[in-house]
Amino acid sequence: MDGVVIARHSWVVACDGAKMLVLRNDGDAHNPYLTVQSSESRPTTPSRELGTGQPGRMQFGTVRSATEETDWQDQAESQFLTHVARRLDTMVQSGLIGRMVLAAPPKALGVLRRHLTPATRDVILAEVAKDLTTLPVRDIQMLLAA
Repeated sequence: MDGVVIARHSWVVACDGAKMLVLRNDGDAHNPYLTVQSSESRPTTPSRELGTGQPGRMQFGTVRSATEETDWQDQAESQFLTHVARRLDTMVQSGLIGRMVLAAPPKALGVLRRHLTPATRDVILAEVAKDLTTLPVRDIQMLLAA
């Protein structure tokens, strides 16, 4: 991975469909030192507890067919990522975030892009299509600087 230059007081937001880490570089561009400013996660509930009942059925003339069951985990992840996008928009509008590196799995990046305002998209310096939420902060620093 090409190193991402993270200037002093730039922000790194690492998220997936269940967790968000908001980090700030308190070091400099050559020696980043990321500190956790906030973190948030949604409870992970098994799909069997989210959805109830059997899939619905449709009838076309004399042919009956079952409809595809809703992916409740996917829906919960999309709702969480929409919440993350709104939170980032608020932080940018308030002036708290002026420069940001956004790290998320490719699917999550797609959801975030759809929900971020143009002003928030303008402060994104780089996007990293990788899930960094499970890594310790020190490993995130090394991975982004590498």
